[in-house]
Parts: sequence; structure tokens; C-alpha cells
Amino acid sequence: MGSQQITLFDLPSQEPCSSWSLNPWKIQFPDGIYLMESRKIAEAIEQNHPSPSVHLDSPTVQKVEDLVPHSIEPIYPLLMYKISQVILPEKSYDYWVGQYTREYGMPLDEYERQFGGEQAWAAAQPALNELTAALKERQADGPFFLGKEVSYADFVWAGALMFVKRTDEGVFQELLDRTGARDVHERLFRACAPWLKRNDY
Repeated sequence: MGSQQITLFDLPSQEPCSSWSLNPWKIQFPDGIYLMESRKIAEAIEQNHPSPSVHLDSPTVQKVEDLVPHSIEPIYPLLMYKISQVILPEKSYDYWVGQYTREYGMPLDEYERQFGGEQAWAAAQPALNELTAALKERQADGPFFLGKEVSYADFVWAGALMFVKRTDEGVFQELLDRTGARDVHERLFRACAPWLKRNDY
């Protein structure tokens, strides 16, 4: 019987090398097929391994999937310069910093000065409020967005939280405070620990 190993690819980091970025996830299936984009990867894994399900068709899952970018992208000004300083290895620095300097039209430290601070948090706040409301709906049943059952929604949000934590602990703590109910988000984050444990190879 052939290997059933599924290989995930990530961007390198400074030592100790570990997973950090939300964007690069690519996958190679045991049959050699490569696939990109998180949702497509999740759908393919769900099709090939339907039990236990991650409930991709749940309206709650789809809602959380839509909300997470609106919660995290507004605070990119607080994170991008820090990524360049504490995460990127030397071999990636020039390409990555050059790419985003061109995209933003300014150096990353200037991007933080102009667009960070309270305005970044204010832009993220509506989506954070909705995420908290969604997480509280079934908190009596368990720590996850669907209560006692883990779903793709939990992986999307826990992955975003880990990205922020890996980049800047201070921003991570502020993010938890800004949710308005850090206890329920910390509870979910702790409950997702088994899936976050292996973050290197």
C-alpha cells in the first residue's frame, strides 16, 4: 500500500523555523497532486477523509470564514514591519520586503506609522464583534464555534490568532482584549492546541 502522507508547504522563518504565515499553504496529496488555496484544500481533504467532518457547509463556518479576513487584514499595519524584523530569514528578506514596499508605496515602518495605531483597531472592530457573537452562541455546549464539535471555522480563526501571536505577542494580547470576550477566544485557542502543536517538520 502506498504512502498516505499529505505534505503541507510553508514559508521559512528565522530559527527556530516554524509555521507563521496565513497565505502560503499548499498541499501535495499522496497521489502527487498539488493543490493551492485553503478552502479548496479543505474541500479536497473533506472529500477524501469525510470522517470526522469539519462541517464546511455550516452557515456558521462560512460566516466565520468571511469574517476572519476583516478581523486580521485591518491590523496588517501593526504586523508587517515586525514580520520583516523578527520572522523573515535573511534569504527571504529582500524579496518579501521589496514586494510589500512596492504594494504599499512606502517602507513598512512608515506603513505602520501612517496606518497603524487606533485606526487599524477601529477598522477591525466590527468583524471582531461579530466573531465574538458567533463564538458565544454555543459556548454552553463547548469551546468551538459549533459548540462541542470542532470545525473548519475554528482552524481558520485559531490559525489567524497563531499568526498574530507568532508575529507580536503584544498585538496578540491587544487583539484578545479587542474581541470584548478574551476568555471565550482563549478557550477556543486552548482547545485547538492539538492541531497547532506540530508547526514545523
